[in-house]
Amino acid sequence: NDVQGDDCERAYSFYKSNE
Repeated sequence: NDVQGDDCERAYSFYKSNE
């Protein structure tokens, strides 16, 4: 995973966690 992809995954995980 590149930095951009990893950052995208982190943002998605945070979004799902906040659901």
